[in-house]
Amino acid sequence: MRIRVLTLSDRPAILSDVTTTISRRDQRKRENREALIQASANLFRAHGYEATTVDQIAAAARVSRRTFFRYFANKDAVVFPHADARLALFRAHLVAKPGETRFDAVRRACRAVGEEFARNREELVFQQQLIDSSVVLAARERALDRDWEGALADALLQGRRRTAAAARQARIAAGVVMGGMRAALREWYASGGTLEPEALTEQALAVVAGALEAS
Repeated sequence: MRIRVLTLSDRPAILSDVTTTISRRDQRKRENREALIQASANLFRAHGYEATTVDQIAAAARVSRRTFFRYFANKDAVVFPHADARLALFRAHLVAKPGETRFDAVRRACRAVGEEFARNREELVFQQQLIDSSVVLAARERALDRDWEGALADALLQGRRRTAAAARQARIAAGVVMGGMRAALREWYASGGTLEPEALTEQALAVVAGALEAS
């Protein structure tokens, strides 16, 4: 039996094959995840959140129940498929640029959120309709809100001495800002997404800034 010894000249081909395999695997993962998101949305629209099961979602996406749980921890997680990415976007924009105040960075981050909502108007308005129909989803939304508020408080603490008093002040300020943002989003959802979220965000931030300056 002859054994072929691999040489350095073989390496590019080998690496190319490995890269192609990984790329195809990643593509398949993206396709499975998107299929589950789309299937769940279709079923939720047709039957409502409570009446839809994980098995129905998996079947509609043409994957197994086990595959569903590789992508989502439970049924309510598929209602918020982009929550982590949106929080990461918010965190990234909260990092102050040279010459910016902390509130400048907060304003920029909130504007970015408004732009993201405008780009995904239909998805997010429907998501809110589902949330309003379910106690479970409302609880999940509150937990996600706390993550956003925590991210904001962390950003407001940057560059400051992390004393208990400073941390408390940052949490309170974050709560004030997020309260304004929630009020703006309630108006947006109530309009069915017809109002411009960027404009509502600016109005909320103007009110918040006025309150902070007056305090």
